[in-house]
Amino acid sequence: LPTSFPTRTPTNLPTSFPTHTPTNLPSSFPTPKIHGGNPNTSLSTTFDGGSTQDGNMFDVVAKRDILIRKMDIHTSFEGSNMIEIYSRGVTWSTVAIHPNAWNKVSVAGLQVMGNGVGVPTPLPENAFDPLYVSGGATRSFYVTISNGRYMQQTPFTTGDVISSNNDLSIYAGVGKNYLFLHTGKDMAWNGNLYYTSGSVNQQSKAIVSSAHRASARLTYIVIGTLFLGRLFL
Repeated sequence: LPTSFPTRTPTNLPTSFPTHTPTNLPSSFPTPKIHGGNPNTSLSTTFDGGSTQDGNMFDVVAKRDILIRKMDIHTSFEGSNMIEIYSRGVTWSTVAIHPNAWNKVSVAGLQVMGNGVGVPTPLPENAFDPLYVSGGATRSFYVTISNGRYMQQTPFTTGDVISSNNDLSIYAGVGKNYLFLHTGKDMAWNGNLYYTSGSVNQQSKAIVSSAHRASARLTYIVIGTLFLGRLFL
């Protein structure tokens, strides 16, 4: 509760502007249940490599309701890789350098032993909570390695489809320097996405859609605040 009388010195106030890196939060959106789906479905992009970067941003567009459960990555380092995964309920393209527009979805201290070039490196089952994408919607990912430039990716025109099936499409995005620094265009994420497809009841869809709209409004507020802050600094 507030103090009974005014304090003699000012108390610590919140920072004037959002922090420069995303904070670790509980899952941002409720996770609905998928009914009648196959829990063991996956979609692979490529493991051709050809370029290395700290991380990669890319979009996933669902053709039907899906829950993305886990992923494999492609790392050149056959040692301990420190992995961070960020996501948001719309495309990455307007916020590639705006960390506050993203949610960090990976567990703290995520580490994985790399399998090297040309083969998948699986992330643990509990690397992140399942992420829901409704049919017709977009979910973006930023997958990065914090302890070295080891993330393998393949030159590919940004915005083109890398891989697709009846459930979803994965689009080529951009390479990134850690954490949200230089953006290198025309790069395809190398990896596998594992997901469950099926149908979600309308009540669950309404709850998740409402949460996504609130998140989108917050994104615009954050970006607007950062822009105004730069104008008046």
